[in-house]
Amino acid sequence: MSKLKKTIVILVAIFLVLGGYFLIAFTMFSPPKTTFFSTNQVNYALKKRSDITDCYHAEQQTEVLNQSEFQLLVWNIHKGQDAGWQDTLHTLSHNADLLLLQEISSQQHLEKLLEKHFPYFVYAVSFAYHNTFSGVGTLAKFAPQTYCASATKEPWIKLPKVGVATTYPLLNGKSLLVVNLHLVNFEWNPTNYQQQLTEAFNLIATHQGPIILAGDFNTWNKRRLRLVEELANKHHFRPVSFSPDVRLHFMNNPLDHIFVKGLSVLDATTLETESSDHNPLLIKLKLD
Repeated sequence: MSKLKKTIVILVAIFLVLGGYFLIAFTMFSPPKTTFFSTNQVNYALKKRSDITDCYHAEQQTEVLNQSEFQLLVWNIHKGQDAGWQDTLHTLSHNADLLLLQEISSQQHLEKLLEKHFPYFVYAVSFAYHNTFSGVGTLAKFAPQTYCASATKEPWIKLPKVGVATTYPLLNGKSLLVVNLHLVNFEWNPTNYQQQLTEAFNLIATHQGPIILAGDFNTWNKRRLRLVEELANKHHFRPVSFSPDVRLHFMNNPLDHIFVKGLSVLDATTLETESSDHNPLLIKLKLD
């Protein structure tokens, strides 16, 4: 066998070994693996299932919210890989009613870290690496009436991105819908990206009541940003402006966004931090 053939055989063998290791090390979930953590007894039943989405409904009426103002923290926390994330999260969430977090690692144990202030936690994971899960989570001071989780695969790396939607009953008989998204990233022609966005807006279109749509939209080029803005405008959302605005940008485009419908913005700001590769978004809203 020539040296060239030996080299090719060795490279193919290495590729197969690495590929096999990747397949063994990673576990994919579609629909996403959804866990509901609570310090209070609330039971949920599966009401809807598809290849990419699961929806659950409380088996009893959850508490109706008697407040008209809400404070939120929206933050991609980078799997807790950056020093000081615990202190920053505690500080920023002190006055919040809802936390919309992306890139949560199961190794962060947020269900224990934050359970005193946020007793309700919907955690949806798209994949596990050596039994360490990663996904999106919505933590709240009040119990959701329903929650849904959906996943869309990245076309190149095949690791799904996840979205979580939760509803909370209001005094007027309607409910507040909160949609927490982490959108497809590694795709130049945004086919899967648009699919994930469209699925989210299809859910939104059926909701009667105020809506918060937020998260890491991975809008790193103008085409992606335009898709988001067009859909948001079509469904009568208002984009939130921040002061100061120090959101993470890529190619001069912001990656993280908040859109609202049926709510007024009382305050919206962002903060610089070294506790993640994304800067957190803080917002105070009031029902219209």
